[in-house]
Amino acid sequence: MSQILAISIGEFLQYLQKCIPPGGWRGKLGISLKFVANSGGPDSVCLLFLLASILRQRNVNGLPSSILSVHVDHSLQAASTRMAEQAAESAHRLDVPHVKTKIPWSQPPFPPNPAQSASLERICRDARQNRLAHAMTTANASTIAFAHHADDQVETSIMRLSKGSSMVGASGMRPIRRWGMGDSQDEPLTWMGEEGMDKFIVRPLLEVSKDRILATCEANNLSYATDPTNFQPDITLRNYLRDRIKNFPLDVTVNPKGLGPSIPFMDQVEATEEAIKTLRAVSPGTTGLPQLRNAVHLIGQKVQKLETQVTYFLKRNLIPSPPTTLLLPLDALKELEDETSIAFVRRVLRYVSPYPWGHISAEAEGRYLVHHRILLKLRESLTPRSPTPKAFSMGAMVWWRPVYMSATCMGFNKRNPPLQLAWMAQRATPYNPGSPLPDWWNPPLERDITSQFTEAFSSRTTCKILYDCRVLVELDMAHCPLGIAEVLQSGTGSTIHLLPSTQFHLPQVLLRRPGKPDNILASYPWPDENVWRMWNRKKSPINCPSWIRMSTVRTWDPW
Repeated sequence: MSQILAISIGEFLQYLQKCIPPGGWRGKLGISLKFVANSGGPDSVCLLFLLASILRQRNVNGLPSSILSVHVDHSLQAASTRMAEQAAESAHRLDVPHVKTKIPWSQPPFPPNPAQSASLERICRDARQNRLAHAMTTANASTIAFAHHADDQVETSIMRLSKGSSMVGASGMRPIRRWGMGDSQDEPLTWMGEEGMDKFIVRPLLEVSKDRILATCEANNLSYATDPTNFQPDITLRNYLRDRIKNFPLDVTVNPKGLGPSIPFMDQVEATEEAIKTLRAVSPGTTGLPQLRNAVHLIGQKVQKLETQVTYFLKRNLIPSPPTTLLLPLDALKELEDETSIAFVRRVLRYVSPYPWGHISAEAEGRYLVHHRILLKLRESLTPRSPTPKAFSMGAMVWWRPVYMSATCMGFNKRNPPLQLAWMAQRATPYNPGSPLPDWWNPPLERDITSQFTEAFSSRTTCKILYDCRVLVELDMAHCPLGIAEVLQSGTGSTIHLLPSTQFHLPQVLLRRPGKPDNILASYPWPDENVWRMWNRKKSPINCPSWIRMSTVRTWDPW
């Protein structure tokens, strides 16, 4: 049996350099600070050791100047205290500053102690993410490092495939990604909003197997604690997969009936077996866990290549368009191969959708069939004598509209002579107000912000409101005209609202007074006046006063 090699500092440096966030490691306030999530287990202790070792090499450029270890205490088991102590001890030995944060179960927005809940894993994950995000915000840190490794990738890939994910989901976790906005503004436990667009998660150990992490700990005399619940296969599906892959041959299908009736995820076991078969088919030349690792690695390489191709495609072909929209010439779609086209559709949906950026709902739940149908509709007009294209919507609250272009104007109506055809993706109009759909599925475009406005004015602070998960509206109350505040405080029932304007649903700030015409205080400032003229030839833009700022927050980059 060949010796299992520890991770060298030089090798780790190569992994780390693949995870550099856009703009480097520097935080928004010029603080070169990176968090390391430290559970006290072997994975995070190994990561902390490697990062601390790297930072001692002052001759290496492009590294964070400092790191901070953070531990989240779940307080759900007797081993929690030992895990917290080990996390603090490992940081101390490596001379790394360390903080501990405890989950306050039953204190809103945290649910009651979930020890007996069937959703234990999800609840703990959400609560842990909340505490980590809070710690990052407190320290003005822009990046956090997680110690997920190649074996975690295999488990994640199998779980996603078992739920019907496409190749993108099967590729597992990304080495670097934005934190994202969260699940919903109605779920404060997981909500990050616009702040999540400026924070990054990096995973430098995704290419490293668990046995190499253990070998690194042994070679460097690193002590760590072990979470006993990780080895109880009847608690969570992930634990079951870890045990199944390690202790059962992959070519033998497990019968879920043999696991016992008390397994809460028994109905998912059959789907995981099919997912294992799918991965084995990707990498037929090896066996066992190395076979699954290699399969996920190969899928990840392919997805990375597709994402790079989509980025270059968008940079080369995007036409200047109204804010929060994307516009592409129809002919450009000819150059996209099928798999790249699907990745392109996902990227466009994620940018344009009013659902939280980073949440699967902004990509039409990641459903391949939906993405494929969108692609077919877009390409219909490429065929000779095709019918006049029509606008359509197929998920993520994104409306695809045919646009007819000339050198001086653009519009949605076909004109003679024939003009160049393009497709625009924009935020769809909400369903009728009487729709039974909940707000998180059918986000309203009108918001009464009177309470936030008056509260911020009383303290002369800046009021920040994320409008429709697309635009950040900032109201600088230190420079707000006193007359507006006096109207709101006059007792006449006056209110401040955010309302959609233009056919692209961009926000306006509006003062509403009973019995009087609405007073528009500000409209979204289009950054390109030429684009404004092409779409609003009969109107003049409304100036945005200096105390009101509006900016788009979504991005179409691959992170």
